[in-house]
Amino acid sequence: MAKFENDLDLKKAKAAALKVQKTFNERIAADPSIIKILNQLEKNKSIECFIFSKSIAFRIGRSSVKTIQGFASGFKSSFLGGVIAKKVFLPTKLPASSKKYSKTDVVFLCAVYYLLNHFKKVKSESDKTEAVESAQVMKVQNDLNKLMKEYGSVRLVVGKQTYDVDNFKQVPGRPKADMVFTYKNNPVIFVSHKKGGTPAAFQQYGGFSADLGVKSKPDALKYPEIYKFLDDIDTTLKALGVSKDREGRYDLNDLRKGSNMARMIYDENIANIVMFGKDFNTKRLGLDNCSILIDGDIVFKPKRLNTFDLQGSFHTSINPVLQKTKKLYKADPLDVYSPVMFIIKSEQQGLKQAGLTNARAVIWPNNNVAQTYSKQFEMMFNAAKSKNAKRIKTIQEEFKK
Repeated sequence: MAKFENDLDLKKAKAAALKVQKTFNERIAADPSIIKILNQLEKNKSIECFIFSKSIAFRIGRSSVKTIQGFASGFKSSFLGGVIAKKVFLPTKLPASSKKYSKTDVVFLCAVYYLLNHFKKVKSESDKTEAVESAQVMKVQNDLNKLMKEYGSVRLVVGKQTYDVDNFKQVPGRPKADMVFTYKNNPVIFVSHKKGGTPAAFQQYGGFSADLGVKSKPDALKYPEIYKFLDDIDTTLKALGVSKDREGRYDLNDLRKGSNMARMIYDENIANIVMFGKDFNTKRLGLDNCSILIDGDIVFKPKRLNTFDLQGSFHTSINPVLQKTKKLYKADPLDVYSPVMFIIKSEQQGLKQAGLTNARAVIWPNNNVAQTYSKQFEMMFNAAKSKNAKRIKTIQEEFKK
């Protein structure tokens, strides 16, 4: 599954909430309807509060809580009441006292209440991700145990290599590998796992910072293709008249919602690093240089006797180190799995990534979302570099606030 660079630090979030606890209690006391909602939520011990990068949602399992009056589609809201900064949810930005808060503020205040009073029931982005991973791990463990009972032993083929395996485990922390197949307690196959509802429907391979070490534009000099992308973004933002912050970064908050910018990766080395991990160039397989990238359910395809090909129900990418023939990466605009550089306007998170402010810098698969913004950015950039006043005015009207 995708690794979230901006995942919530729950302990720091609670510490921040404790600093404003007295003021917080005054806020919720001002609106009796919030007390009523909290009483409803607390009655159901299965309800959990998820604070994601862009939203807050109260859930029972995977389902939204829909029993709160006025929240027919679920007790949730977009992330407006607080911000994530340096991986910390800041509940210190409390709304002004009111006898009737907005729906967004009601959900936000209830989330702060859960941080203070039901901390074990507050979950973050990684909790959601790891829950999906755990379900996949349990399924694969069950499938593997059945095969071991039937055949006595199991061998998995990944590219040109065959491995004896006897267990399957989830990987803790945030390396590239989500799961590993082991043999006699030693990891032998490192798996990066993605799973959306359809092929290539997952959000990202990784990030500029986590995988490539690119936190600013100068950092990208070691990757000419990425540097060119960021330089072309600067050209575009300058033509649009986007302002800079105090540190000289262009601020994407000057742009309208949906003003995202993407471009396909053609550099083979960059593509392999973002797909398999930051240690790809060492040629040593491990937690940050995965053996295989799987999209969908993990599948054992029968090959012979107790030997099976390891595959994904949607798609399988094998590390070049393990491939039978030297298969060079070739970017294909029609291939939904080709990696794409993606700068996403991130107004509510306050992120500073890839030398830009209020921006999230990630690598996506070339799915419909990425293709849409790739076409949009080329249109924006071509207008900007044309220096044609009429074309530039057109994109300013469309994209600038």
